[in-house]
Amino acid sequence: MRRILTPDKTIFYPSRGMTELTLYTVKTWEKMSKPNDGSFRQEVLFPAPDKNSGGGTSANFVRIGNVEIDYIKSLNVNSIKSWKWAADARTGLIYQSRPGFTIDLSVDWNRITGCSKDANDVNIVAVSRVYNGFYRVTGIPRQLSGDYFIFAKYPFLNHKIFGNYGSLPLLYTMPLFEPDFSFYTSKGGRGMWLSGEWIGERVGTVKVPWEVSVN
Repeated sequence: MRRILTPDKTIFYPSRGMTELTLYTVKTWEKMSKPNDGSFRQEVLFPAPDKNSGGGTSANFVRIGNVEIDYIKSLNVNSIKSWKWAADARTGLIYQSRPGFTIDLSVDWNRITGCSKDANDVNIVAVSRVYNGFYRVTGIPRQLSGDYFIFAKYPFLNHKIFGNYGSLPLLYTMPLFEPDFSFYTSKGGRGMWLSGEWIGERVGTVKVPWEVSVN
């Protein structure tokens, strides 16, 4: 896949014009009759459009480094939960620490999506392809320069993590990193596919200035 390095060393994956994606909401746990287990609301993203391909935690991680971690921290300056809560070896729930690395240097993202809180407070996914009842979710392409802030304005790339207790508070903001663009992943899994049962309402389309994966 051809890549272009801009003058500020930001990687873009050029396509013919703008790439159009379809936007959908992610359903709530109540809609899916999912029991209130764990401390926050999430659903796994599969590396292929097949539930047997494995999903979530150590079986399906995307490895990220300090530049991605700095971006995550910037999104969560005012969040209820801390980076240590999200990634610490003993309590890590969204990210997993790596032996021999501090959580400020490198962690494994568990490749999940945030679920919606209710009809008025939703998470949205941008979809490039539908196959076998699965929806190919678009993520943030890797930026060697670390300039991820250009993606902060896209809510479908940065999901809200809602707590699973009380009034379901907003605990954290979690970027979706695109495993098909230069990131190291477990088992060679390059995709982010959400089962169609979790897809809610179609809420529109969006055009983005970078190439997106359908793999």
